[in-house]
Amino acid sequence: MRIAVIAGEPSGDRLAAGMIRAILARRPECDVFGMAGPAMRAAGCTGHFGIEHLSVMGISAVLASYPRLKRLQRSVRDRYLTLRPDVVVGVDVPDFVLPIERALKDAGIRTVHFVSPTVWAWRPGRVHQVARAADRLLAIFPFEPDCYLGTGLRVEYIGHPYADEIPLEPRRDEARDNLGVGGDSRCLALLPGSRRKELLRHAEPFLRVAAEVTRRQPGLRILCAPVDAASQALLEQQRAACTPGLPVIWCAGRARETLTAADVALVASGTATLEALLCRCPQVVAYRTSWLDYTVLRPLLRVSSIALANIVAGDNLVPEFVQGQLQPPLVAEAIMAWLNSPRRVAAYRRRCDELHRTLRQGAMQQAAAVVLDMAGGV
Repeated sequence: MRIAVIAGEPSGDRLAAGMIRAILARRPECDVFGMAGPAMRAAGCTGHFGIEHLSVMGISAVLASYPRLKRLQRSVRDRYLTLRPDVVVGVDVPDFVLPIERALKDAGIRTVHFVSPTVWAWRPGRVHQVARAADRLLAIFPFEPDCYLGTGLRVEYIGHPYADEIPLEPRRDEARDNLGVGGDSRCLALLPGSRRKELLRHAEPFLRVAAEVTRRQPGLRILCAPVDAASQALLEQQRAACTPGLPVIWCAGRARETLTAADVALVASGTATLEALLCRCPQVVAYRTSWLDYTVLRPLLRVSSIALANIVAGDNLVPEFVQGQLQPPLVAEAIMAWLNSPRRVAAYRRRCDELHRTLRQGAMQQAAAVVLDMAGGV
């Protein structure tokens, strides 16, 4: 049985890797190959193409890379039209993957798309593009299947993989011990983003927020969780330049442990806001992008919130500061509001528990079952 998996970007690499492990646990004889990153390769996927070629962000970067991306898209499409796997799974990156899926589906190859595009946030007409490209869609949020009513596409809500990975009962004391933080210390976590451009925009305001909160809350510990050593080096340069006296405990690559240990977090918008929710960490969300991206994209959004935590909750669960609102005194005030309100924190954590249980559905096992069913070998 031959299964092709096409991912792009680190988040898709991790999602695909979990699915691949679940597939091979059921059917170890499967031949899994595709457009892969390091996590997929470690899970048993043979890489025909690398995901690093797709890691571009922002309108200007995408436009500059467009000819190269189109050539890559054609290469991937033609490779799997020739190989004709039993099923092809496209993981996220819809603008790149869906045209490939449609060409393969039109050629009689069965296709599964893993992770719905954010049709509930913008470009709702993409539901028809997904329906033309995929035989099945694996949705990770409970409100997504309703977006596809009337399209004829079979949509399966499988839950969110993060909700399965993160325990329902956070191990706060264990996380604090592992990070070397005293049990009585109050801690602020900083998660300023994963991409270099995000870090360059967020490093200074995030560090200035931390300095302001530390001034108001003596003894506060600052835990900063960059994604890797290179990101940490960039942040250390920024700290030396703008807040040289700010003591920081560096927790590179340990975001979930950091969120579990912290009393409150300042988080760049993205999936990290969902991780903070699942770790039961009160949070303030902030984001700044380029003037061009914000000017073009903001009028197209169909949601009032940018934080995934708020979108999943369906209300203003956590405060948000976007673009010009990202001012250290304002953000520091919102962080202090969490630190000074135990009742609010308790109510937040109860809501997080409800949402966690809704999202905890055994996502990877369900995904593997659908893919193997499509491949003809449950």
